[in-house]
Amino acid sequence: ISKHAKGFSIDEMVDAFQQVGAFIDEVDVPPFSTEIKESAPMGDFFVYGWNSLIESAAAHPQWSRGVHYEPSLFNAKSYEGIFGKKYVNYGAWMGSCELAEEAPFTTDEVVFVRVVDESKQFSGVTMPYDQVVLQAARMDAGTQILIGRRKTIVSEWRVWCVDGVATYRSGYRGLASKQVMSDVPRKVVDFAERQARLVPQMKMVCVDVGDISGDLYVVELTCCNWAGVYGDGIVAFAKALLQPTLL
Repeated sequence: ISKHAKGFSIDEMVDAFQQVGAFIDEVDVPPFSTEIKESAPMGDFFVYGWNSLIESAAAHPQWSRGVHYEPSLFNAKSYEGIFGKKYVNYGAWMGSCELAEEAPFTTDEVVFVRVVDESKQFSGVTMPYDQVVLQAARMDAGTQILIGRRKTIVSEWRVWCVDGVATYRSGYRGLASKQVMSDVPRKVVDFAERQARLVPQMKMVCVDVGDISGDLYVVELTCCNWAGVYGDGIVAFAKALLQPTLL
């Protein structure tokens, strides 16, 4: 955990690992820093914190052992190839900002736009296509973006899977309040597990599932090392990590 990271997700994760008897250590990685100066611990460990901490850890020869993140996997192009039509943005236009005006949309058509990777340069938003072209012109020309048809996600859930099996799960969009584990529909859990098994190279991964007109789709995969925690129950994920064969 980074000494500088604060918030509900951090507090919940720390509490969960304390409940299962894990040792908690804090490393000094300021926000937006690209270097971890402290030595990695011996034995098995799991790194959790802001994107900057995880990206730094993933690039470190020792700290990377506690990170389950692969840039080539966590991006929209990869999702389309793995999940096919079950990826919520299947068939969307993807390309560099400098080519945004070549996307096949009419000027006033409202579209969905996001960056292709998981860098979170900006959150996915909907806007008229002509505004997308204007915004893209102000960004780095080589930044890869996705432009797709607007879709309405009625509800969305995050399912934390370890070895393709759901541990912790919660809802966080289109819901009146936070959902605990037992409130997530069984069909959502089953769907998430099937999708997680399509990426066996990831021992642990969060599958974000969206409901569109009663059909389920993969919204995106999220790295467990930085995924936000919604509601209680994350201790189930912490327990799964204590299995000696996992890490």
